[in-house]
Amino acid sequence: ERDRSNIELFEKIAFCYEKTGDFQKALSYYKKAELINTERLWIIKKIAFCSKFLNRWDEALSYYRLAEKRNPDDMKIQANIGQCLIHLEQYEEALQYYFKVEVLAPENHKIRRPLAWCSFVTGKFDTATDYLKRLLAANPDNRFDLLNLGHALWCMKEEEKALEAYTKSVANFKNFKNFETSFLEDKKHLLKH
Repeated sequence: ERDRSNIELFEKIAFCYEKTGDFQKALSYYKKAELINTERLWIIKKIAFCSKFLNRWDEALSYYRLAEKRNPDDMKIQANIGQCLIHLEQYEEALQYYFKVEVLAPENHKIRRPLAWCSFVTGKFDTATDYLKRLLAANPDNRFDLLNLGHALWCMKEEEKALEAYTKSVANFKNFKNFETSFLEDKKHLLKH
């Protein structure tokens, strides 16, 4: 309270709030630290991170883009930009970021899931199916990957294969109501295609 010019104090307070899950207070203190030093990459990334957890996707995206300018080779920043773009339903642009991560960090297999989703919602069903099959090769019981594979196959008019994927998905949801809820969340994309 006495030394309001000490950026490290604001950073440490913010970090403590972040670790206790109070992202609103953490964000407030990170922004105070940012007022003292607007160029510090660590603060920019923390503001983006907290904004993301508060579902402030526009704000998170703008801060991740600032971070990208300072460190364009950081694949985590690229992936976070892609995630923000998905939540803002800017799927084509998200695909570009995820493809970049896939090419420059091929060991990151987690990137396949958002690549599959963005490919599906943009109508690139063959690409979506390819990514989903690779994901399922590593984890054949992933109910969401099976659900999305069913979506892609159905949109490709491969109804029998889609039904098979949906049936496996239902079995892994263990409860039809949970499957139905997830299925209906994707309804607008299915209707579109």
